[in-house]
Amino acid sequence: REPLLDHRIIEFVAQLPSELKYKNGNKKYLLKKLAHSYIPKQFLDRPKTGFGLPVYEWLKADLKHLLFEYINKEQLSKHNFINTRNAIALRDDFLSGKHKNETQIWLLLMFQMWWNRWM
Repeated sequence: REPLLDHRIIEFVAQLPSELKYKNGNKKYLLKKLAHSYIPKQFLDRPKTGFGLPVYEWLKADLKHLLFEYINKEQLSKHNFINTRNAIALRDDFLSGKHKNETQIWLLLMFQMWWNRWM
């Protein structure tokens, strides 16, 4: 999660004693204790529930312009992590309907947007 990736938070938490991070089988003990100050207990102390996102539909319609804005030669050349030719082919195959690879496209798009904002 983006807010928890801040290096200052990571450095701070790395210095905390283990019993504040994991207590009585409770993972993220300190984070949950802090959250209980702001969020009602019934929302935090319940089983996880999943939900689906209409990623395919978003990328084919409303967010399609982002695929061209962030998955292109200029944007991909800002770093050396991703093969530009393969990434553009992945985008084009998705848009043409050749492959239903929305998960890969979504992850690539999210990385590119993150890189653009933070690096």
